[in-house]
Amino acid sequence: MRRWKEEKFLPKFYDILGDGWSKDYELKKDFAPENVDAGELAFFVRAALWNIKFKRYSWDVNLARKDLECAAKIFGSAQAQSYLDRGTGELEGELVKFKDADVECSANDVFAQVRAKIKNETADAYKKALNFIIKLLRAGFAASYAVKLSSKAQKTYLPIKGLAPTPTHRFFAAALAHGLDGELELYANEALRHKFEFYADTDGEKCLMSGSYAVFGLALKSEKYFGLARRYFETVDAEHQSAHIKFIEAFIDRYGISERSLEVIVAGLPSYQEDKIYKSLKALMKGPANKALFARAISGLSEHEKESAAYAVWGENWQKEILG
Repeated sequence: MRRWKEEKFLPKFYDILGDGWSKDYELKKDFAPENVDAGELAFFVRAALWNIKFKRYSWDVNLARKDLECAAKIFGSAQAQSYLDRGTGELEGELVKFKDADVECSANDVFAQVRAKIKNETADAYKKALNFIIKLLRAGFAASYAVKLSSKAQKTYLPIKGLAPTPTHRFFAAALAHGLDGELELYANEALRHKFEFYADTDGEKCLMSGSYAVFGLALKSEKYFGLARRYFETVDAEHQSAHIKFIEAFIDRYGISERSLEVIVAGLPSYQEDKIYKSLKALMKGPANKALFARAISGLSEHEKESAAYAVWGENWQKEILG
């Protein structure tokens, strides 16, 4: 479908400059909407819808959304405009709309956006919004989404320096502050089923996998969620994300060194591709007891992972420190 779009449909109406991922499209000077074949346009719109529904990667949704915007604004497709205004129609009823005295929620699977208007700043309001999102994900809503939050409460975020202060981040931090641990755990477990999915309002160095805020907040709140944090590190896409380094730093500051905390820390150290030295972790390794705990914690790793973990503590001197 994408090849047909690039080779058959768009070249009729655009001059395509460049190649690969750096293509630019310039509308032909003699373009006229009435020259667009209705059947081809319908197929172009349908292909965009299929790329949203049967996406292989999270960016498929973004590309398909751009195609729909093009079809509506440039080619005059009423169907594409309907998808942009109301979503694909694949999800109906209370799955995409919910409203009561506490909260008003709506979802658009084309824009991969959930709108949550909090009318009463209570735990019940955020619980209802969380349950709305959980039901959406279970029904097949795009896991690479963002929360558009409307709230009169003071803006608060997780106690982790360096994370993007997005509305999605703010929403989950507020849910945590209202004590919705159980719902956040349910949400996190659902989100972690969808690998290679990222919050739509983060990118670049700030990019975070869906479920991150719930996992981070819960793990920093209680040791009860250490297992959830380890599962997160097993799921995270190390090639496309490194912002969870900030969580590891906060986790070290929060719990220090123990047999249990090291299970989480050591699981996190190989979960990204950058060279990173944790000064706070190095400071905690001055005593022989903690060094012995660390050596035991990394004993089950591969040789490469052991070296990476040791480097994260001592840098280039890791061999001298860990081997004595």
